[in-house]
Amino acid sequence: MKKFWKVIAAIGLSAALCVPLAACGEAQNGKSAYEIAVENGFEGSEAEWLESLKGAQGEQGEKGDTGARGEKGEQGEKGDTGARGEKGEQGEKGDTGAQGEKGEQGEKGDTGAQGEKGEQGEKGEKGDTGAQGEKGEQGEKGEKGDTGAQGEPGVGIADITYRYEYDAEDGCFYTVIVFTMTDETTHEVRIPSEADPNVSYEATTGEELADLLEAGVSKVTLADDVSVNEVARINGNVTLDLGGNTLSIGSGIGNVAALCACAGSTLTITGDGTIDATGADDTTVPVAAMEAGATVIVESGTIVVGTAKESCLFAGGGGKVVVNGGTFINQSTDEYEYGGGAPLTVNVSNSAAVSDMVINGGTFVGRNPALGDDNLGGTFVAEGYGVTVVDYEGKTAYQVVAIEDAADTTFQAVSGEELDKLVEAGAKKVQLGNDLVVESTLNFITDAEVDLNQQTLTIKSGEYSNQIAGGAQVTFQNGTLIAEHSVNNVAFSNIVVSGAKSSLTLDDVDYTANGTAIYIQGDGTDDAATASKIVVKGGSVINAQAFCIGTNAFVKDGDNAYKNVNVEVTGSELYATLGSGILFNVAGTLAVSGSTIYGAEQGIFLRAGTAEISGSTLGTSYNNKTDEYLTKDWDSGTGGVRAALTLGNRNGPYYADAKCILSGNITFKLVEGTIAPPIYVYASNDNQPFTTTLNYSAMTTEIDPEDIITGNGSAAVTIIAPQAGN
Repeated sequence: MKKFWKVIAAIGLSAALCVPLAACGEAQNGKSAYEIAVENGFEGSEAEWLESLKGAQGEQGEKGDTGARGEKGEQGEKGDTGARGEKGEQGEKGDTGAQGEKGEQGEKGDTGAQGEKGEQGEKGEKGDTGAQGEKGEQGEKGEKGDTGAQGEPGVGIADITYRYEYDAEDGCFYTVIVFTMTDETTHEVRIPSEADPNVSYEATTGEELADLLEAGVSKVTLADDVSVNEVARINGNVTLDLGGNTLSIGSGIGNVAALCACAGSTLTITGDGTIDATGADDTTVPVAAMEAGATVIVESGTIVVGTAKESCLFAGGGGKVVVNGGTFINQSTDEYEYGGGAPLTVNVSNSAAVSDMVINGGTFVGRNPALGDDNLGGTFVAEGYGVTVVDYEGKTAYQVVAIEDAADTTFQAVSGEELDKLVEAGAKKVQLGNDLVVESTLNFITDAEVDLNQQTLTIKSGEYSNQIAGGAQVTFQNGTLIAEHSVNNVAFSNIVVSGAKSSLTLDDVDYTANGTAIYIQGDGTDDAATASKIVVKGGSVINAQAFCIGTNAFVKDGDNAYKNVNVEVTGSELYATLGSGILFNVAGTLAVSGSTIYGAEQGIFLRAGTAEISGSTLGTSYNNKTDEYLTKDWDSGTGGVRAALTLGNRNGPYYADAKCILSGNITFKLVEGTIAPPIYVYASNDNQPFTTTLNYSAMTTEIDPEDIITGNGSAAVTIIAPQAGN
């Protein structure tokens, strides 16, 4: 009976699990479990098969305590009479039974003669069962009998589990039912089935891997190092878990992809492990999306190739590749024509249809993915992401990270588009990987440090100025900067610094600009803590057509709208071919030390604000030999008086008075024979009075007072000269 119920339980649970009974597509309905077992290799009779499911007899357990007396149950209905049993041995005489009911009166017989008493005869055979009597009344429950002896424990089913397997030999999928018995033995039943899309299958060979990928299972895990020598086509949505193992791509595949995502399919690669294509043909791509609607997604793992034109990932035929992580290595050091002088790591072809490569992460050894494809242009790096240079086993590598998550990371820009994208995304540190040309304006609204890296950055801003605003503090350093605009106006500014706390620093930069190099606009307040700022230092050189540095004298609502600026020039050189080296129009501070500043009209034109100039050279290239300089007024539109240093002339109450302090060794450079003076100080305007102060008492070089020319009305001019004897 144990065997019987064991088999029933197994069959019942198998049915409850809805196990599919299909062998490679052939129906198995109507077969018994024993027949299925025979088809799957069992040898022996059904009784032997049933006996095989029985576990070993367990040891006698200890007698348990007597349980509490249960409540009286209801009388059940009488069952059917069972079959007649065999005649048993003569039992002992029982007790006299209860008096039966009186029978019906029989007919009177003849009186026989009295015979002698005979011996006791043998008991006759039992007669046929009489008719069922009527149900009697329920008797009272008897007393509970003694507890019987503990029986031997039986063996039953403790648990049933199932798994899915793929058999590479017969090319079929199986459902394996595992019966775990109470004696801890197990028994398995293999039932042919279809591939389960929700189950991860293990691949131990390349052939098995290819079959599973093409069968459309949802997940395949490498259970061992495997090698593939033919194309595996993905026709569904499949995840390949490398499982810490190596998938080697062999030779002979040719100019195709070893793992090829086909139309409408998606291949996702995960897990630690390696896809090694160094042994493949140089035209074989290890992983690719090759048709319209095909997608490859890489989350992790390493892909290695060995020749310059062999890419780790490829998108073509309208396919798409998305990289979220992983490592991609091209071991070649050779150049490739589409690799920008470097071997490929990723590649896209739009010859058949528009394909796409989007990189949101990963590490690339051999080539920066921001280069895109020289045949296509652009970048493969997604919006909001940038490339940082890292070391990978002694080699230069490029890691793609989210910009917002990498405040202290230095991103490398290898194209103008990439630099523009990094600036827009708010990258804090950017380094040029090569000479770049930006075909649009750069707009900085967050802090940024741009390391030119001894390269040349050319900005072609068109009809608009490059902007630094919103309190952004921007630094350009270590290289060459060229700014070109298309506006036919030399006064047009290439870089505008505007608003509270906005600043630009040039540190060891050779900067050339058509028009005005830098224009600075303050926040219009008198709060020095919020001043906008320009710093030029570290041996920087600025060459500009109009002004190297200018300020905006715009008046709004009876006041200067752009005052409150701070300009510092240290150890640098400024040359303006048409205007002033520095034109300072508004309330603010100017500090110049150890620098050389030349202008076609003025070296420095301080029309308002306070300037402290020490240990510097100021000059003008103006070479007129008439007194024209005396008649030049800003209001005339022909510019101010030409001089190495010109002070005053910002008329009206809307601007600060001009104050200039000279100290140390100051040299004035003038064109030989010109009548332009070293210093010209504008007198006050009667209609719009202002005052101007020149203090050169701390100069260590002498200057002839006659070299300081003042205009008419000089009563409003204060000149503080060195005291006699000093």
